[in-house]
Amino acid sequence: MANTYKTIAIMQPYFLPYFGYFQLINAVDTFVLYNDVQFIKQGWINRNRIIINNNAQFITVPLLKVSSNKKINETEINHAQFSFWLSKLSKTLQQSYKKAINLDMGIDLLNTINNSVKEFSTIDQLNKFVIKQICQYLDISTMIEDSSILFNNSSLKGQDRILDICKELSSERYINAIGGKELYSKEAFLSKGIELGFINSELEPESFSYSILHAIMLEDKDQLKRKLNSYHVS
Repeated sequence: MANTYKTIAIMQPYFLPYFGYFQLINAVDTFVLYNDVQFIKQGWINRNRIIINNNAQFITVPLLKVSSNKKINETEINHAQFSFWLSKLSKTLQQSYKKAINLDMGIDLLNTINNSVKEFSTIDQLNKFVIKQICQYLDISTMIEDSSILFNNSSLKGQDRILDICKELSSERYINAIGGKELYSKEAFLSKGIELGFINSELEPESFSYSILHAIMLEDKDQLKRKLNSYHVS
């Protein structure tokens, strides 16, 4: 459940991100998709992991002219390959997750993606759509915004840009994933009147190893919703 005062988080738009990503969204009032920063090859922008034949394997969205010199919101989806790729993935899931209690929900999500993908030219647009679909499924009401649309501060870097976004949103608290603990200074945030916290999930490590798609198929919706609040902020 979001805090009673204005709290924000900022993350790159991942494809079908891990469950902890949605814990972070659920913990704040506004979630900013950091979509006008460098695209990182072999990161999480266009791929994630699921279980295939009892082994962890990557699922990777086909893109056009992938380059680390492009921003995420400049990186285009390969529409010529997408539907074939997603159809093949759907068949793979039906085999690998055939005993999952919520297999149909996972397949329905893939069908929704396939029916809507032509509306989006770039990977960040697709990922935002998918993230919002999952938030709707989990009854997460957090506002989701794009950094490229709301802010004209891409000349700023690192902590300075995060602080500027917090200032623009008049936020009182910024929550970051625990992996960024070495990147930010609580003193620097406090000097701007902003409390800095790091979300610590209380879930098993597997929740961070696989796509939310994996969790949706294996677990009951109400169980997943309860898990959203299994964290603390330090």
